[in-house]
Order: sequence, then structure tokens, then C-alpha cells
Amino acid sequence: MKSKITTILMMAALAALWGCSHHDDPDPDPDPDDTPKANIVSKGKPEWKIDWQYNEQAPQWASPNPKEYENWMIIMPRLEEELAAVASEDDLMGAFINGELRAFNKPSKNPEGDFSEKGVKFILKILGNEKSNQQVSFSIKYYSQKLKQMFTLEGVDYFVNEKVWGIDEDYVLPLTKGSSKYPVVMQLAVKMDLNKYGLTSQPGDMVAVMVGDECRGIHTVDNEITSTSNVPVTAFGREENEGARLLYYSGNDDAVYDLGATFPIKTGTRVLSIQ
Repeated sequence: MKSKITTILMMAALAALWGCSHHDDPDPDPDPDDTPKANIVSKGKPEWKIDWQYNEQAPQWASPNPKEYENWMIIMPRLEEELAAVASEDDLMGAFINGELRAFNKPSKNPEGDFSEKGVKFILKILGNEKSNQQVSFSIKYYSQKLKQMFTLEGVDYFVNEKVWGIDEDYVLPLTKGSSKYPVVMQLAVKMDLNKYGLTSQPGDMVAVMVGDECRGIHTVDNEITSTSNVPVTAFGREENEGARLLYYSGNDDAVYDLGATFPIKTGTRVLSIQ
């Protein structure tokens, strides 16, 4: 059974911090009589990627005094692939309870001095005087030395004394959704009828959210896109209501198309219909 802290850090934390599960003012679908046209933007496969580089200084954390705490629990989270690709031995991850630093560490290495083949993992022994199963506010902070950025996830769960999470479970934290550079996170469910534009999908096609010429979200197609498909794309914004557009790369045509869909990036969820 998945642990409660996994649910908090990977699900509830996002809802608490960004409200990604609900939105009080969902945007209506476009007028079907105003369907946009798909125009070729460029030929060849694009090298879309999100620029996570930022300018924050590393935190100056001081280790908590173990003599001041009676209890402990251990979590062993792993980085997402995007962050693991730029991980370094000087990265830091800290665990906070009710705003107080209770553990921090650098990434773990194998006996050969390298990161694990299964990814970049941290081991955090979280100290506390809380009673077992006492409800607390959790936050996990990760600082990337190469990206010069802090990523934060927050949530509410229970302190479980002498419990260990992350040994045999897939314990990957969605830290990119806690970016300080892109604090606005929107979950898009894109409905598109590619046949209407004479396009067909195939695995390896890509959908991208663009702000100007800057990529703010990417989804790589795994299965055929039909008129009833919901294509999930996470859009990242620097501020609320940044104007964005949707691009589609077709492997069949080896070309990038502008689907004519424009929208504001704002915290929450949205169904974007361009059928």
C-alpha cells in the first residue's frame, strides 16, 4: 500500500499549493464555428525543452540537533528525470515540519561514487517530538546547484515514528511543479481532432505550450490521438495569465504546426478544445 506521505507529496501537496485539482473559474471551450487553422511553423523535429535555469542562491541550512528530538522517520525520495539529468553532488534536499527544518542531505551515491542506476536519491531522517500519527504540515525543498533554483512541495499528513518510505516503492517527487521560476502551474487536457486538419498522430509526436518562442510545456505522444482523447500537458507560467499558444509536431510530416489555439496560463485545470 502506498504510504500517506507519498499521497501528500505527490498529490495533495500540489492541490494545497497550486489548486491544480479544481478551478473556480474554468475557461469555456472556443466557439466551434471559430475553429482555428493549422499552419506549418517549421520543418524538422524541434528541440523543445523547458529552460529551468534560474538565479537563486543555495540555502544555508543548519542541521537540527538530534538531542532535542525523541522520534524519527525516514523518507528516500528520487528526482524526476528532468532534474536528475542535471543533478550534482552539491544539490540539497530538506524536509520541514510546521516550517521547521528537521532533516537535509546531499544526494546518495553508490560505492563507486556515482548516482544509482535507478536515479538520484536522497535519504532524509526526519526528526520530531510529535506523537506517532500526529497531523503536521510537511514541506520538501530541493535546491539544484546547476539550475540555481529551489523547488518546493507542501502538504499536510501524519508523522509516523520509525517508519521508512522509499525502499521498495517508486517514490519520485513531482518537484518541477514546485518551481520558484515558474510558480504558475496549469494542467491542460487538450482535445484535438487532427483529422480535421489532415493530420494523423503517431508515437513520438509532440504537443508543446509556447510563450513567444519559449517552451513552457511538452507532451510526447504515446498512443493514437482521436477526437475523444484528452492529451495531458502541464503548462508553466512566470505569472498569472501569460499568453500562450499550442504547437504540434507531426512525425508523419516531419513538421511543426501552429494549431491556432491561444490561451492564458493560470493556476488550475482546463479543458482546451480545438476540434
